[in-house]
Amino acid sequence: MEQKLCECGCGLPTPLAKQTDKRRGHIKGQPMCFLSGHISDRLSFPTAELKLKAARQRNNRFYAAHRDSRDTLFYNLLPGERELIRKFQGGNDPISGAPLIAAAHMDHDHKTGLVRGLLNPMTNKFLVDNEQKLLAMLHYIQNPPAPQALGEKVFGLVGQAMNKKKMLYGPEGTATPLPRQKRK
Repeated sequence: MEQKLCECGCGLPTPLAKQTDKRRGHIKGQPMCFLSGHISDRLSFPTAELKLKAARQRNNRFYAAHRDSRDTLFYNLLPGERELIRKFQGGNDPISGAPLIAAAHMDHDHKTGLVRGLLNPMTNKFLVDNEQKLLAMLHYIQNPPAPQALGEKVFGLVGQAMNKKKMLYGPEGTATPLPRQKRK
């Protein structure tokens, strides 16, 4: 049985995976990682970081190996065209401006199939595909109905109002809500 060194940082000889198993992180033909009894199982903090790093490298190799065939199947792209798009975008997400991660999503119009570009997963998740909905959302943000209905601007918690460790209200970030008059 052919062996190589394990990638978890333990340096022990490890058999090569006979088949790809994403659940275990094994890629066909690559060393099987994090096997029971390896040094990385017996050490504590430093190897947790090494395990995470090795897992990320394994995932990147797994997805990179299948990315070209996926891009061809789903987006009609030729091998290498994903990287051409990445370079054209300057390596950045065109909406958020953040650097593209290695596993950036290929964005496409779900109605026409038009390939639009590469986006980071969170940008892609919140992208609105419908131009009318996008314009309606913009109008809602610029002209919220609550101040018109109440006759004043009312400020609640800053950020998402769930599990707040530090409660801040309004644009000034006060610790208590601004006092308001009761309605008649």
